[in-house]
Amino acid sequence: MDIFEGVEKWISEHGSAQVLRDHVNFLRDRFAHLERESARLKKENDSLRIQNAELIGENAAMKDMRQRDAVTGDEEAVLKALTYAYNRVSAAEIARISKISEIRAQHALDELSDKEFIVSSGIDPDSDEGTTYSLDRKGRAYVVERGWA
Repeated sequence: MDIFEGVEKWISEHGSAQVLRDHVNFLRDRFAHLERESARLKKENDSLRIQNAELIGENAAMKDMRQRDAVTGDEEAVLKALTYAYNRVSAAEIARISKISEIRAQHALDELSDKEFIVSSGIDPDSDEGTTYSLDRKGRAYVVERGWA
């Protein structure tokens, strides 16, 4: 039994043949439209599910990156010292400016280097202190975002 048999029977009992045809044709057209719309929405839903899964993956990757790039208190002190000194500063000078021990300063420098916030410029021929450090692109962005520069 198709869904229109009951409608056809009711219209046959209560109305004319022309009314019957008109109503049944209208209902069939409407039903076909709804089937097409349902198919379109199912396809769109499948596409949105795929897009959602991709965005969930991207969001997780961004959270991981943000956690990896999180800056500790010592690292912030070092970034501030590099901001105020501006260019090519030794680990000893950074420790003095940021008021932390040299070992903590060096650890913070190592971490910031791994995070690509700073760059070491090797041995500075004008300095007898060895390796010098300066802000890299991510470090400058961090400093500017916080209004330190």
